[in-house]
Amino acid sequence: MRSIFTVLIFSLLTLTVSAQSISDMITTYRADHGALDRKYSVQPSDEYFERFDRFYAEWLAELEAMNFDALSHPEQVDYLLFRNDLERSFYFLNAEHNRFNNITRYLPAKDEIMLFINQRRVGSSMDGKVVAGRFNEWEKEIQAKKEVLKSGGVLAKREAAYLSDTIEELNDAIEEACKFYNGYDPDFTWWVEEPFKRLNDSLKTYADFAGKHFDSEK
Repeated sequence: MRSIFTVLIFSLLTLTVSAQSISDMITTYRADHGALDRKYSVQPSDEYFERFDRFYAEWLAELEAMNFDALSHPEQVDYLLFRNDLERSFYFLNAEHNRFNNITRYLPAKDEIMLFINQRRVGSSMDGKVVAGRFNEWEKEIQAKKEVLKSGGVLAKREAAYLSDTIEELNDAIEEACKFYNGYDPDFTWWVEEPFKRLNDSLKTYADFAGKHFDSEK
């Protein structure tokens, strides 16, 4: 009885997937992709790559579950184009993820910074004194990471540019979060204003240094 029930469930799921046209799937895919892209605004981050890895894998699995032979010829063309686009996007996501993994040892407090950014994203309340303390610690870590970068030798030009861009993205996200809380929490502003200015300047200086720390022959 249980096996019959399982077959029925599988048949219903297959019918549901088949009933949705390829064009409808593409429309849904684009909407979902846009929503995720806006949510995970800091793209060079572990959470971005992990979420989009699942996203592309799930869509490819959904296409794989369809009966290709049952599609009309125009739908088969759309199917193949859609699958190729997904596979291409998945490939480039993995390539960029590898580039990100190669520079993470130079990123200051990346997990703590992303936690702060995510707390802002959901509108969590912030203790200005605690945030100021974090900013002071992150500023110290920037100097430590700069020394790691110096001691590790020069980077390839593209790698240096990617590291610089990633630092700038983190800095921009921190700045956006501070502006959000400054807008309605005077206590936050009082504690955080000066530590943020120092952190902001340090990140800008570090991004500039990283972008120039390359071997032109690599």
